[in-house]
Amino acid sequence: MLVVDEASQCDIASLLPLLYRAKAAVIIGDPMQLRHISTISPRRDRALLQQHGLAETYINWAFSENSVFDLASPLASAEEIIMRRDHHRSHADVIGFSNEHFYEGRLRIATKWRDVSRGLGLGHKAEPRST
Repeated sequence: MLVVDEASQCDIASLLPLLYRAKAAVIIGDPMQLRHISTISPRRDRALLQQHGLAETYINWAFSENSVFDLASPLASAEEIIMRRDHHRSHADVIGFSNEHFYEGRLRIATKWRDVSRGLGLGHKAEPRST
């Protein structure tokens, strides 16, 4: 079983050897997050697809424009797609913007900022040092 997390940040070409060896794959990603950065231009990508006779049937495999998530998501049925509801990583003010503008308010912001700030050493008075 191959598990690919952050698939919207993963380019297709890098994943092909792994997919070839996998018996099954779970693709996890978020199309609203940062995408992978391609080192090949869309024009060159299309030219290579054309050169190898793949432009007609495999245009979605153009990895300059598509991530692994983009490639996999149309293959899944509606029942197989699960949206994460709770967000635990960012301060409410930070994720609140994304929640409003990208997720239509569907995320529940569950970050316990007191716990996070304690781990970062924030929000505590410094102990006086003896010199």
